[in-house]
Amino acid sequence: MATDQHRPIATTTGKDKNTVVGNTLPAKLANATLLGNYPSSSPEWHEMRATRIGGSEVGAIAGESKYESASSLWAKKTGKIPSQQTENEFMYWGKALEPVVIDRFERDHPELTVYRDAGTWVNNEYDFMLANPDAILLDQMGQHGILEIKTARYDDDWRDGVPKYYQTQVQWYLRTFGFDYAYLACLFAGSNYQEFTIMADPMWQEHDLEKVQEFLMCVISDIRPNWDGSEATLQTVRELNPDISYDATVELGALGADYLDAVSDLTEHKSKVNRLSSEIIDQMNTARIGNVGGEAKIIRQSRTGSKPYLMKKRGAK
Repeated sequence: MATDQHRPIATTTGKDKNTVVGNTLPAKLANATLLGNYPSSSPEWHEMRATRIGGSEVGAIAGESKYESASSLWAKKTGKIPSQQTENEFMYWGKALEPVVIDRFERDHPELTVYRDAGTWVNNEYDFMLANPDAILLDQMGQHGILEIKTARYDDDWRDGVPKYYQTQVQWYLRTFGFDYAYLACLFAGSNYQEFTIMADPMWQEHDLEKVQEFLMCVISDIRPNWDGSEATLQTVRELNPDISYDATVELGALGADYLDAVSDLTEHKSKVNRLSSEIIDQMNTARIGNVGGEAKIIRQSRTGSKPYLMKKRGAK
């Protein structure tokens, strides 16, 4: 997949920045049709997504999301658990800063027309393909594209560029519309603005399309997707099975034996990490940085009023 590349753009000297606030795009655009303009997380927005798949959901189906799994999404799509998501501080500030990040993008790209509040679109061929881009772009060659806005902390997810689950989201949007290019603009830690270019990747898109079709068959037939080791799946299963009958017994056989082995391995692993941490903290004494093979890879730090602890330096292997 092509990403983090500079896309050639025709420019015209002196062209004024053209900002379009609100949806003034035609109701049909390329391979997609406008369903409406619904506030994110509103009842109408959830209704539009009930039987369709949006870009942020494809990563869960493909096993790439940190926040959702195919099983947890399946439980929501089949109505087994609520689909509404409680807004946290990170989500709040992501929404609040979105217009500011778009302002910066526009400042740097006077050659592009930016259609804000782009709305909710559905693919003309596949009614389940949904796109909610943060903005739609129009370049001077008359070609439309996507603008996706993110806010992020500095973490390992971005070490090698755009995280895969965000690339998957953008590819889904490009496939829904039939566009060739997208920009992803991200504000890191509130003050570091960066842009990434993502080009349409047909092989990536078709792979995800097949995965989504398989997932939707699970939803229609009410058959749970295969188990995975994600935290999202575990929390979903716990939510689906809240009751305990204290006089009931179930024979688990090999499944239970595998669980006991895994717990034993986990306990042994945690014990080893604790032992090594104790030795390292003692050896580092007051030092903050620990080198491995001449490179800084382990950091000793503490929060206010707490005891020092160890952590792997971001990007260290």
